[in-house]
Amino acid sequence: VSLSERFNLANDINQSDIKLACDSILAQYETLPWLFKNQHKPVILLGGANRSLARMGRTALGIMSVDHFHGFSMTIERVAAIFETIRYMTRLQREHIAGLEVTRADIIISGLLPLLNLMYTINAPRVIFSESGVREGLIAETIKTMAKKYYELTPDERLAFLNLTDQAKTELQANQSDSNAQIV
Repeated sequence: VSLSERFNLANDINQSDIKLACDSILAQYETLPWLFKNQHKPVILLGGANRSLARMGRTALGIMSVDHFHGFSMTIERVAAIFETIRYMTRLQREHIAGLEVTRADIIISGLLPLLNLMYTINAPRVIFSESGVREGLIAETIKTMAKKYYELTPDERLAFLNLTDQAKTELQANQSDSNAQIV
């Protein structure tokens, strides 16, 4: 069950439900001891509500190109200010926020709560947005690891490595084309 459903965060929001959702999120964070060893580091964001946050942040700053946000960053204060503005809005009001997709108006509150609680928990100074996804990151790490060992590979393994890099390049270009097609 999503946070929106579990804590009634999709439409007109009762502020006590936000508090209950935060308590639940923080209780889950408490079970992750490694999290607390990563204090004062930025949070890297990708996907979903995070893209919406980047678009809202860029729109608020008057940046015209809201869909090209790779590397864009926001301070915790800016993220909190955006959240404070939208937490009191109805779903209908959120549907008209510049930079927020109408289809995300029902989930933006529940999408930002884990981020804000994470930032407060680890004292993160800012968030940095990535247009890449987890798959691209895994591919990049695999290629990086393999590239270090390239000259230790047999000729067949080298060929497999080159095929993998070509496949990754093709997939990344296709994803970029899909992103551009959606923007147009």
